[in-house]
Amino acid sequence: MDLASFGQAFISNPDLVQRFRGGWTLTRPEPATYYTQGRQGYTDYPVHAGSIPAMHMPVDTSFASAVVTGRA
Repeated sequence: MDLASFGQAFISNPDLVQRFRGGWTLTRPEPATYYTQGRQGYTDYPVHAGSIPAMHMPVDTSFASAVVTGRA
């Protein structure tokens, strides 16, 4: 394998690496929310109950808002 891509999986699983390591189930993405004008679908997916909060990647909501509104 030359390349592995996890784009959709990362959108719906903000703790994706921990889910892989723990063998936990993945949350299914909701493609209908991908290109909406709100935050639903990008920043509201839950983390697994067993994940460690300190290992989560922070979300820069100011940048995300700028991208959604076209001001990036």
